[in-house]
Amino acid sequence: MSKTRQRRRALYLVLAALLVACSSSSRRQTLSIFFDGVPDAETAAGIRRERRASREAVRRARQPAPPAVEAPAGAPAEAPKPPPEPAPPLENAAGWPEVLALLPADATGAADWMQAVRDELMKPRLLLPEGVPSGPPFTLDTLLVAGLTEPEQPLLDFEVVMEEPEAPLYEVRFPHSTHSFWLACSSCHPGAGTMRTPEMNEILAGRSCGACHGRVAFNPEVSCSRCHPGLTPPARETLEEELARARREPPPRSPELSRRGAELYRRYCAVCHGDAGDGRGRLAPWLDPKPRDFTSGVYKFTSVYNGAPTDFDVFRTISRGVPGTSMPAWSALPYEDRWALTYFVESFSTIFEQPRTPIEIPEPPARTEQLLAQGAQLFRDSGCNTCHGDAGRGDGLSAPTLVDNWGHKILPFNFASGRPFKSGDGPATVFRVAMTGIPGTPMPGFAEALTPDQVWSIALYVDSLRGTAREPFAVRGDIHFIRGGGAENSDGPRQPEPVAAPQPAAEQPEAETDDFWGVPTEEGAPEGEVDDFWGVPTEE
Repeated sequence: MSKTRQRRRALYLVLAALLVACSSSSRRQTLSIFFDGVPDAETAAGIRRERRASREAVRRARQPAPPAVEAPAGAPAEAPKPPPEPAPPLENAAGWPEVLALLPADATGAADWMQAVRDELMKPRLLLPEGVPSGPPFTLDTLLVAGLTEPEQPLLDFEVVMEEPEAPLYEVRFPHSTHSFWLACSSCHPGAGTMRTPEMNEILAGRSCGACHGRVAFNPEVSCSRCHPGLTPPARETLEEELARARREPPPRSPELSRRGAELYRRYCAVCHGDAGDGRGRLAPWLDPKPRDFTSGVYKFTSVYNGAPTDFDVFRTISRGVPGTSMPAWSALPYEDRWALTYFVESFSTIFEQPRTPIEIPEPPARTEQLLAQGAQLFRDSGCNTCHGDAGRGDGLSAPTLVDNWGHKILPFNFASGRPFKSGDGPATVFRVAMTGIPGTPMPGFAEALTPDQVWSIALYVDSLRGTAREPFAVRGDIHFIRGGGAENSDGPRQPEPVAAPQPAAEQPEAETDDFWGVPTEEGAPEGEVDDFWGVPTEE
């Protein structure tokens, strides 16, 4: 270890020791200089009382029962002991299916563990050491234990904001309160003054944050807005208003919009879709479904039968995102910027130079029992049940064998799951997709085989199936995802293609660090280090 690093870590330890030794008011004043959300004395005392009571209950439960002693004759009988506190519902579950039925789900269908705690469905045990460790190593866990045992030690509850100046919508907010509820400090901080940097490729490969997320916590591959608030999907009313405006008055193409679109694409899109628009971005090996290859001219979500999508189709996908995949909603970008991206994305393929006439979507007929029965019959007669199953649950006979044009296994949509469709919602979306199909997949279009009235009966029947079953937490999007193992299909897991990292030289001097987080400086960084937001090996 270099002398500079030794001096810096010694300074961290001295500062930490001083914080533990000084008075509570001085600690709060000092910590408030560096962190937001330092609780006041009363709040911290309440938290400590709850945790001490929890530890004491655990300690008593671990003590062996004293031997029974017979009471002498004539002694008064002991008062009956109160019955033990009933276990939370999840601890009484007979098996995993019963646990699934009890667990609340988040917007992506993953188990919402924090909501389960708030609903008192479960009660994690606090098993911390008694007192502060007396000897080395001195880590941040030492401070955590001190905070739980020293009566005046305040507990921290604050967010870490990881800014990305070039791409502000990728700003990350890390809530300490949620993570410290389950984890020790050393889970993210191996030592005082160090942090395990959450790099996207590491997370998607099942390391760093991915050790939990994608296994027992929400899946980061389909939950961008949980860490990046700038990618939060818009309110439905707001989105509908913007889409209506986009239909009426799209801005004309211009050199300024083209330049703006190229810059926005480089900033936000190339990391998945690739600099050349070929779907081979830096994160693409870990994503499933794969990012769209714009150069192929094959777009899944279109309102044109046997043709390229309209400008509005592309704008809608950019604004709405694709639920159940890694494509977030970019509605936080200004209206003109999304049109700039639309026109730039279309420049990757000559297919947009062809005439594009969208299908007409007439007003839906009144929903009647007779119409739904007709739709159910057409659903079977047209072969929809071959893939989607008789009840629309995505379990048809052909479901295990389906692949897209690129050889990737896909699953038919489970209409009964209640999940949002990938290109819209409601019966009108079902009508559009049934008429045009989904290019690049086995889903055909019926614009020439069925009349609009027949397609409407199928669309209304499919809409009547929505939300009649709860989908297992392990299933999302087109695939069964196993963290770190790629997409699972009938042939077993498919491993992602690795991104080769530069090999370090035989002997490299230890990299100096110059900030609190221990990140290597440019001058002393060994070859093969990662230094960009995504954690992907950089080019020389």
